[in-house]
Amino acid sequence: MTLIATRGLWQIAVHDDDGAATYLADEWLVWSAAAPAPSPRCRTGSARAVVEVRTTAGGARQRALVGGELCLDGSDARLIRVGQSSEVRRGAARTCPSRLRGLLIPGLPPEYAQPVLDGLVRVPAEWDAGGLLVVDRGAYDEVDSSAFAFELAGGLLALALLARLAGTDLDIAALDLPV
Repeated sequence: MTLIATRGLWQIAVHDDDGAATYLADEWLVWSAAAPAPSPRCRTGSARAVVEVRTTAGGARQRALVGGELCLDGSDARLIRVGQSSEVRRGAARTCPSRLRGLLIPGLPPEYAQPVLDGLVRVPAEWDAGGLLVVDRGAYDEVDSSAFAFELAGGLLALALLARLAGTDLDIAALDLPV
């Protein structure tokens, strides 16, 4: 299923993983923290999704695509792993179809991997159980991608995965997105 919506100046697509943004991770960025004490209503299970964002605010184009899986297992820790690919490759083959227009280059170069991790950590999403979130899908445009778009996409990915675990879709209309 694909959900495409516009919120402010941003277009957002949330969809099932089709594997098109798969890349080889050269390194892994890792973040961990203690999970809150489990509650009786603690959710467990797993969900996978891909999030893409695009804007042309002020004439400057920004876009990003990230995807991954969240597995909540009730453990005492939250762990996030973001796979980092090689550097931005100028002239690389565009083989990843965008839900928001055109083709992208599969991968998550270092200049975009850290902002994805930052977005995942900063998002005001409440995990009510310990578990593991792995980002292993990504795609970029060698000219139009930005660190800011990847940070936004990372945060939206966390929200989309938690919504899927709750049996709902990401409520894009309720999001307060930056211009």
